[in-house]
Amino acid sequence: MWWLTVFLAQAAEPGPQDEGAAQGEEAPNYEEMIVTATRTTRAAELALNAEIRELGYLPGVTFGGRTQYISAQVWKPRITVYHAGFVEVRGRRVTPMAPLSEYGLPGASGVWQNKRETSAQEDRVRRGVEGEVRDWQDALRSQALMKRQLVVRNTCVMLWEGQEQPEVRRESLAALWLNTSDTAEGAIIRGVVLNYIDEVVQESASPYLPEELERINDAHSFGQPFEPMEP
Repeated sequence: MWWLTVFLAQAAEPGPQDEGAAQGEEAPNYEEMIVTATRTTRAAELALNAEIRELGYLPGVTFGGRTQYISAQVWKPRITVYHAGFVEVRGRRVTPMAPLSEYGLPGASGVWQNKRETSAQEDRVRRGVEGEVRDWQDALRSQALMKRQLVVRNTCVMLWEGQEQPEVRRESLAALWLNTSDTAEGAIIRGVVLNYIDEVVQESASPYLPEELERINDAHSFGQPFEPMEP
């Protein structure tokens, strides 16, 4: 059995994107970006389906969050495309040929394949769909990234427009910024938060105070400091 998996964007930190879209720039239109990413994902999914059909497989059957493909050539491995973002290619150790009842015996006859033959069948299918699977996975990552950035942006709005005192709201936004990992992905999330702070908080009557900035920067070891634009 062969698996090709995709590690989608983590719940708190999506995959790579230009880190320059952070300070002082107009917030991206995430809704439009999500629509574009969704179309790209669908196109990649259709391309994967077309390649599987080109390899001699019957139309897929969708159920339980996955689409399964079998071939009329019964020795070919089964392909299962999981909608969460990974593909399983499972070879057959025995290929059913004819009911043994024709010979007055119970059960069914079959042709056995050894492990090497089964692995070879899986490898041929894997090479046939690998490029399309990678394209599909990349599109899924992009789609998840756009959706997550919209969530983060909306979280900033919710925190700042709450009923708490300004200092509490500033602290909540800082906590959102701090609650990221020291990775490229974490830097992207921090950029989204800082972009909102620059656009809204620092332009308000209650921007961050110098002592707050010092305290926040003492609380992390990121390569980039917490430096909103000056009010």
